[in-house]
Amino acid sequence: MIRRYLSVATVAATLAAGGAALADEAQRLQGLFCNTEAQIDRVRADIAAGVPPHHAADLANRDVVVCTYVDRIEYLIARPVALGDAALPLVKYRGALVGVLVGDAVRPVIPEAELYFLTPRQVVGAAVERQI
Repeated sequence: MIRRYLSVATVAATLAAGGAALADEAQRLQGLFCNTEAQIDRVRADIAAGVPPHHAADLANRDVVVCTYVDRIEYLIARPVALGDAALPLVKYRGALVGVLVGDAVRPVIPEAELYFLTPRQVVGAAVERQI
C-alpha cells in the first residue's frame, strides 16, 4: 500500500475547480474499498483465511460490484477513522471518498461517498473508534 498526503490547499483548489470543497486533509490511498461495513467484514474474513485481496473483492462482487481493489490509481480519502484497534493487522477504516487520482489528474467525487476499507498499514492521523 502506498500512502501519501496532499496539502489541503492543493486538494481543495483542485476539487473546487470541479465544484467540491474539501475541508480536511485528503490522503492518497490504495487498498480494498467496499460500500458497507458488512461487505468489508466479509472481505476481511476471506483475506484472513488466505484469499488474496483482489480475489476477495471478486468474491464480494458476484451479484453486483460492491468492493474495489485499488492498486493502479489512488483514492483521495478524507476524515479516515480506524474501526477497532488501529495496531492490529488488517485494520478496518471508514472514510469519505472525495476524489480519485489517475496519473496526475484528480477526478472529484461529488457528492463524496462514505467507504469502508482495508490497508495493511496504519493510516496516519486517523481517528480511532473503538467497537464494543
